[in-house]
Amino acid sequence: MSKYSKPVPSQKPRMARTTKCPCRYDPDSGISRCRNIAICDACYKHYVQYWTMRLGFEALTSEIVWFVTLTYSDEALAAGWGGVHQSAKALKNYMLSLNRDGKKKCFHAKRLAAFELGDQTGRPHMHLILCLTKTGEKWMRPNVMPGQRLHQSYWPHGFSEYEAPRTKGGAIEYTLGYACKQGGHLFKPSPGLGKRGLINYAAMLGRNGFPLAKDQFGVVVRPPNLRSKSNTSDRFVGTETLGKQREFLLPLSSYYVPAMIEAHAEGWREHFGVDPPDNPWLKRVRGDY
Repeated sequence: MSKYSKPVPSQKPRMARTTKCPCRYDPDSGISRCRNIAICDACYKHYVQYWTMRLGFEALTSEIVWFVTLTYSDEALAAGWGGVHQSAKALKNYMLSLNRDGKKKCFHAKRLAAFELGDQTGRPHMHLILCLTKTGEKWMRPNVMPGQRLHQSYWPHGFSEYEAPRTKGGAIEYTLGYACKQGGHLFKPSPGLGKRGLINYAAMLGRNGFPLAKDQFGVVVRPPNLRSKSNTSDRFVGTETLGKQREFLLPLSSYYVPAMIEAHAEGWREHFGVDPPDNPWLKRVRGDY
């Protein structure tokens, strides 16, 4: 048995998450001022909801969504790979390799990724939610074999496995949960995750004469592919879409909000020929106060 595969005690949380956030979380607005989701229950729930919404909109404009596991081999661990900092570099190289191939095959990949140590053996590995968007008409799928744990070209440090997630909320909570474990770490998500879906959503509301709902804290958004059920997690993408659309709040501080306001106004003008009525947001975007 390899020294890297010896059983180790089960990983325990760094400390129990608290229900009262120590970092000035505002329960009315749902806005927190930290990302210490390993110890703060309120911030953890807010973070999960925020990235559920962002990934839901990213999935709307993606051709493929995969749940990916990247595992280090004994040889890679012996060569010095496997730590958090080394994994950040390995993850960057993985995405560069994937998107380099995507330039030839007309796709672009974005991801949310977390690092953790295995419960049984302590072997370091990463979990990703990977969204592939088509960038050309002659697009091709990447060179992977979903459902099989193999040595595959984009990940030279061991094994990789690709599978389609059954539920959106479940996949995200599963990934984000590793940031709360001893040795776990959440990497910064890909920039622009969900941007095109959010802007298209705002334009769709404008073309159909619906207002861009807001309150003092943010913009209310409802991803069409996320619906609630009474006894199960949110459905991801599939035929079973019963239940109500879930509501999320995109904070006003998001740099997507001005683009969404302009897209909503453009959609409204395209259909009705005039600006949306009583829209101080549009005036603020244009600098006309």
